[in-house]
Amino acid sequence: PAASVSELDGFDAVHPFGDKGLVRASSEWLSARKPDDRPFLLFVSFDNPHTICEYARGQHLPYGDVRPPASVRDAPALPLNFANAPYSPQALNFEKEKAEAAYGTNHYTPDDWRRYRHAYAQLIERTDKEIGTVLDALDRLGLTNDSYIIFTSDHGDGDAAHGWNQKTSLQEETIKVPLLISGPGISSGVVSSQTVSLGLDLMPTLCGIAGIPAPTGTHGVNLLAEGRAPAESVTVETAFGTGTRPTTTGRAIVSNRYKYSVYSWGKHREQLVDLLADPGELQNLAEESAYDEVLDNFREKLLNWCIDTHDDDFLKKLVLPTKTNGLVRDEIYAVPY
Repeated sequence: PAASVSELDGFDAVHPFGDKGLVRASSEWLSARKPDDRPFLLFVSFDNPHTICEYARGQHLPYGDVRPPASVRDAPALPLNFANAPYSPQALNFEKEKAEAAYGTNHYTPDDWRRYRHAYAQLIERTDKEIGTVLDALDRLGLTNDSYIIFTSDHGDGDAAHGWNQKTSLQEETIKVPLLISGPGISSGVVSSQTVSLGLDLMPTLCGIAGIPAPTGTHGVNLLAEGRAPAESVTVETAFGTGTRPTTTGRAIVSNRYKYSVYSWGKHREQLVDLLADPGELQNLAEESAYDEVLDNFREKLLNWCIDTHDDDFLKKLVLPTKTNGLVRDEIYAVPY
């Protein structure tokens, strides 16, 4: 957002919030640099494709409306996991209906969803073109070979998967984000299957590139460091609604194979998915007795995580492992609510 320089923790603002004029301002800032200037960090933050939210609410888009498809048959097909799967969380259906004024898709037909996906793809194309313009400026100035370029996002969008749009759910389409890194010494075309945490790992990675130590208390790892130990899993938090008492909260643990998530209330609030066999999250293995041991292991992992991070509020929302020590349970509920 637009702010004074003093509010930006050392950053000089080269452009106020918004995509209009952002690429030009960024390119001009790069062009004004001199060969002997110090190394720099340029943060180019695009609003699009976030304006898909306005599209879903039937509003004008701030950077120009998108064109509708000539026919709905020309729009992207629905994803294979479009429909709500059996044993899906009751809390998500409740939140979608409750926030209809913000989400705008509760009564969408399949054709509406296809038009939504068509609009979303156009917004991504717009942003992709603008990113290309910034990269072209680096090329013209001869800075590409000496620059590290990181592309990522703050969250995903349901994009019709499970009949969901926007963020907040713990489904893969909303919690997974792109993370592309190029630069000196990085081989092109390398794809990692390791689970990483953008919130934790980006800071130490940037510090490693800059050749400085990460701030004290940083818990992530430098993703470019040789011999780094990959994380076994990543924990994700969510909260629906605003204010001090959100209507629904949730936590998820994502490993390279399984994902376990639990919402604070409702039927089928526990979800266990084998992401390798079921990337669309169509089968809730928490409802299958054959996976009771896996389920209980993840319950214990999340319990330990909440204790270690002092996540006291969600401790009372957990489904506890079957062999939870009575003293641990008593401590959790020492204050009942």
